[in-house]
Amino acid sequence: MQSEQSRYPQQNSYPRQVGYDYEPQPKDEPPPGPFAPYNYTEPRQNYRATARRSRWRRPKYLWVFICMLVLLAVGGLINGQLSSTSSSQPLAVHTAVVTGKSSLHVRNTHGYVHIHPGNTNTIVVTPTKHTPAVGAFADNLNVSYDQNGNDNTVHVDGSSASFFFSSASIDLDISVPASSALDIYNASGPIVLTNLSGQISAETGSGDIQATHLQGSIALKTGSGDIQTNTLNGTADIQSGSGNLMLQNAQLQGNSVLHTGSGNIHFNGGFATSGIYKLDSGSGDIELFVPADADLMLTTHTVSGNNIQNDFNTDSIGKSPQAPVAVITGSGAIHVHKQ
Repeated sequence: MQSEQSRYPQQNSYPRQVGYDYEPQPKDEPPPGPFAPYNYTEPRQNYRATARRSRWRRPKYLWVFICMLVLLAVGGLINGQLSSTSSSQPLAVHTAVVTGKSSLHVRNTHGYVHIHPGNTNTIVVTPTKHTPAVGAFADNLNVSYDQNGNDNTVHVDGSSASFFFSSASIDLDISVPASSALDIYNASGPIVLTNLSGQISAETGSGDIQATHLQGSIALKTGSGDIQTNTLNGTADIQSGSGNLMLQNAQLQGNSVLHTGSGNIHFNGGFATSGIYKLDSGSGDIELFVPADADLMLTTHTVSGNNIQNDFNTDSIGKSPQAPVAVITGSGAIHVHKQ
């Protein structure tokens, strides 16, 4: 009977040296042969392909955005250059004869409107067309007129466009009898009113309004511009969507309102005791400069904050009867000055 040692021959073993950490030695790789690029390699275990994010996608859109900004800047520079070199063409002067009380309606798309007194029996319209030196196209602007007795209408028709953000426009210089009733609308551009005493309604979509020596019932409105008046006497409804209101030497009467959505109000003048007055701003400051002998009953209020200063140190100013004046701002300051 064979012994266990003869049945299972003992394998050769080598004694491990004391203090020696055994580590398996890497296998010797054969030298690369003539077909080295095609040598077989073992596949990776647990290999998982992951999609790499593109490192250049975001910069690509950034470059597009930068290019757009550059184009807008270049267009603005070109527009500024061309605006100063645009051609001006006087158009035919139109004269309408009126008798008695006259009225005028003006509708302009883009341009400057100036109305001032002239002869007592005529309305004279002097239009001037401005066209950019280059870049304008589809320009068919023209002026039309309509008269029905003493009621007159001036209408700028058509449209204009340009490659360089500047289009053709028509300025209107109009002289009227000083007491004419006025209804003015200018879609884009300033309005200037001088020395007028009739019922006045003037509105511009995106321009400033300047008025000097106005008397009567006055309504001035702009969507995104400032309104400045000097020597205004009468009932006033003055509003701006996002601009400042500046009234100098004003004497308000009746039910008058000064309102701006996000601008400041500067008022210098007085209030008739027979009227009711309101000055309010959504987020701007309001300053009042009133005479020391004024007769006012003030109501001041700020929605957020309490920055109210009153040089009179009282809301009841002067003697009865007193003009009621409400001064309200959403997030601005109120300052009542004594002068």
